[in-house]
Amino acid sequence: MPAKNTMIRDKVLKTLKDAKYPISRGDLATVLNCEAHTLPLKQMKDEGTVVQHGARGAAKYTIAAAKPATPAKSKKPAA
Repeated sequence: MPAKNTMIRDKVLKTLKDAKYPISRGDLATVLNCEAHTLPLKQMKDEGTVVQHGARGAAKYTIAAAKPATPAKSKKPAA
């Protein structure tokens, strides 16, 4: 069984991905039927998983854009 934190993170990411606009912590808590202070948004922001728009009480969140994969470097010998 996955850890509780993993389950709530997955739910947050799914909600933000499906959203058409940035969502506040309170609105996320309402949609996910949990307490706002239990959402790991700060950790997710620090990891780069979500993006915070605005400051503190007025903050809204969106899912972070996927980083493009870096192309593999060629292993050609130097001439």
